[in-house]
Amino acid sequence: MTSIRGAVSGTHPFSELLIQSLLDYKYGRAEKSIVQEKFQIELNDLIRLQENLNFPTISTGSFGIEDLIRPFTRSLSSFKSYHDLGDLPINRWHYTNTFYRKPELVSKFPEIPEVVNSDLHSLSDNNSYSHDYIHNKDSRIILPGPYSLIKLVHTKNSVYSSLDEAIIAAGEYLAKEVESLPSNYLEIQFDEPYFVWERVSRNLRDSISTAYDLLTSKCGNRKSIINTYFGDVSNIFSFLLDLPTSGFGVDFHHSNLVKISEYSLNNKILQAGIVDAQNFIPQTDGKLDRKQNKFYSKILSSLFELDPSEIVIASTTGLDYLPREIADEKLEQISDLVKSLREIN
Repeated sequence: MTSIRGAVSGTHPFSELLIQSLLDYKYGRAEKSIVQEKFQIELNDLIRLQENLNFPTISTGSFGIEDLIRPFTRSLSSFKSYHDLGDLPINRWHYTNTFYRKPELVSKFPEIPEVVNSDLHSLSDNNSYSHDYIHNKDSRIILPGPYSLIKLVHTKNSVYSSLDEAIIAAGEYLAKEVESLPSNYLEIQFDEPYFVWERVSRNLRDSISTAYDLLTSKCGNRKSIINTYFGDVSNIFSFLLDLPTSGFGVDFHHSNLVKISEYSLNNKILQAGIVDAQNFIPQTDGKLDRKQNKFYSKILSSLFELDPSEIVIASTTGLDYLPREIADEKLEQISDLVKSLREIN
């Protein structure tokens, strides 16, 4: 019988109260200690919610981490200082229509890990990944995948001779970070949005495979999941099956279910992103409307046909653009879908 569970798959948002406290602190109307106290309360509430929903691995929801790669670009000396950003190229984040300075990799990745256990959180006296809050719990952590990490930054030609070399170097460095993780992390999610945002060149696939060989060699008994979102995974599905990770995540709101159904996962884990992270509309009295029910019924009934070893129900991506109350409700929705899927099973 296929194992079925729920999980947090991305960044979780602050409440309006905490956001207001942050603004008050920024403009000198509140002490930092007040913001830190509220931050700790909300993070503990998120952890407690996951426990109440029986999620077997607990995530901090990347709580308070500005974006996927920020701890790396902030802490690694390999990246250009955040105090000297004026001449960096500008990129557009198309899903929110915002622009950002693209971090620049100016030297090779270091020989020792400097991020996951060292980067300090701006809102607590803790590490950015908040290890202390979950040190005695079975946990999962979300890290950038090597391909997307390189694609999200600007790499000087003088640092690595080719994109292939940069991807492998990123995989080698991330492997060191993985090896340094506390033992309670049983699952690692590597976010690879660039796998579906643009077509992955066949010339780069060997390098990506090598990077993941390096990564998974340091995972030990930990489960490793590549997560994709905001795009159709069907065009790269066969390539994902060949990568040496325990499984991968699919955004079912953007992927072609008919094409995906042609494959078998051969006992890999399927992280099913079926709870829409972009939908702001709350459920009515905790119930799904008819359109939602039809969509979920169609997806749920097809998951077992893919022959996964395990099904992880999750949101399509992080819930950080939703109000906190609705984001919490989305996690409850994940729990409800887990129960529904177990009934089908």
